[in-house]
Amino acid sequence: MTTGTALDRTETIDARTLDISTIPVIDFAPFRNGSGEAQRQVAQAIGDACRHTGFFYIINHGIPETGIDSLIHQTLRFFHQPLEEKLRLDIDHVQRHRGYVPQGALYADVNAQPDVQEGYEVSLELPSDDPDYLAGNIMLGPNVWPDNLPGFQTAVYAYYESVLGLARMLLRAFEITLGLEEGWFDDKTDKPMGQ
Repeated sequence: MTTGTALDRTETIDARTLDISTIPVIDFAPFRNGSGEAQRQVAQAIGDACRHTGFFYIINHGIPETGIDSLIHQTLRFFHQPLEEKLRLDIDHVQRHRGYVPQGALYADVNAQPDVQEGYEVSLELPSDDPDYLAGNIMLGPNVWPDNLPGFQTAVYAYYESVLGLARMLLRAFEITLGLEEGWFDDKTDKPMGQ
């Protein structure tokens, strides 16, 4: 095997049980607020965590506590509604990955018992005339929102945008640790499907 290949760098990663106390905790504030050197140091810590542990936690991520609290409040409002009200926004009914996911609808293994969790999926808000959406991509398009919960859409989408902003900063950190030019991921993530 040639030294320096991707395979060489990942040979030490194997399937194992991981003690969660060994997962690195990385302070992201210096990346958000710091100089180029501070950003390089955080990016290096992220790269080291990915190469050696495969996971990391971040603290001081910049998502306002008020936004998190508001999301929790809106989540409780939605999920405490009667089932028939939630089913009005069932993802199977709206035919895209947006809206309510009832119990039993989420499963990774078709041979396993369905999961009993509920969910509400929101993603990047795109117009109904988005070409990828019109071409049939069910992962893209407009979100669906309950019309009986004032403030739900504003609070939930504000949180989504905060998380999307953090994800874009994390991509910058990955660019640095991978030695890529700034913006390398931009055209590959112009319509992220993260929910």
